[in-house]
Amino acid sequence: LADQHGFILVYPEGIGAFFGGVDPGSQIWPMNPEYLDREVKFFSDLIDKLEAGYSIDPNRVHVNGMSIGEGMAFAFSCKLPDRIAAIGAVAPALLLS
Repeated sequence: LADQHGFILVYPEGIGAFFGGVDPGSQIWPMNPEYLDREVKFFSDLIDKLEAGYSIDPNRVHVNGMSIGEGMAFAFSCKLPDRIAAIGAVAPALLLS
């Protein structure tokens, strides 16, 4: 679909679990404050790398996620408002306070 319609699609993965009751092997985005700034920097660096390596419009960067991934997309939009044009929400888990 991306090739047919001329857009780039990237699937970054989360890291191991950060709270009790979740399998340590699961891939999630750590949204607790001690990790959030690191994850935001990772995502900002990822956008930089994509802009440097591909012809993308920096004003049309969209993020989407499901559950905690959508919570992280929301966090990115709040922390990087000048870099994120829009977000999509699928079953959001918003853990920010």
